[in-house]
Amino acid sequence: MVRAAFSNLDVRFWRYSGRGLGAYGTTLTLCIDHSSLALGAPILEALQELDAGEVPQQRVVTFRSGQRRTSIQKLKLQLIEPTAEMRVMHMLVDNDVATIEVTSLGLDVLRDAFQTWLAGAEDFCVSSRNANIRRHLLGVLDNACGELWFWGPGYSEP
Repeated sequence: MVRAAFSNLDVRFWRYSGRGLGAYGTTLTLCIDHSSLALGAPILEALQELDAGEVPQQRVVTFRSGQRRTSIQKLKLQLIEPTAEMRVMHMLVDNDVATIEVTSLGLDVLRDAFQTWLAGAEDFCVSSRNANIRRHLLGVLDNACGELWFWGPGYSEP
């Protein structure tokens, strides 16, 4: 069940299918965009709630219907224990549902990115490579993570 505060957000969230956006040549590129800084605040609140509880746990955020063919309607944020395959984060999409799995390290990285976005930054991305961990220590799923790009009121998407 989705909490009302995390439901039907007026934030655009989609899978980018163009070329040239991903810095690391990833196969999965997600984009998020808001027309006003406050609109994305419930996502940060969901991430903060993950940090306050036991592992594993999940929060779900839903978005208003988008105009894009690749719009994502639901985001599952999952906090899990680290494994050899995933030490930071992994992203995946199934139709109009995106899942971002994070460890406590990945949660810090993702939360910092959302705080930066809500403070007005835009045209930047986050992935497992943003963690303060040596590349050779990343797991297979970390390396296949994909990227989440942030857009905002001043720079409206690629």
